[in-house]
Amino acid sequence: MINGDDQRWVTSHRVSLAGQSLSFRVTSSDGKAVESKDVVPKNWKFGETYEGGQFK
Repeated sequence: MINGDDQRWVTSHRVSLAGQSLSFRVTSSDGKAVESKDVVPKNWKFGETYEGGQFK
């Protein structure tokens, strides 16, 4: 996966993400964390863009 800032999001080896909703937790270098739960629906497709509610 690639996020909107052209950073790569990498999963563990041989993990299939298709058919499940996705949540993200991002931690900055100063230790602050932001979590977006189920921000991507289970019927997502590669190339689509999603945004966590706290970023709107």
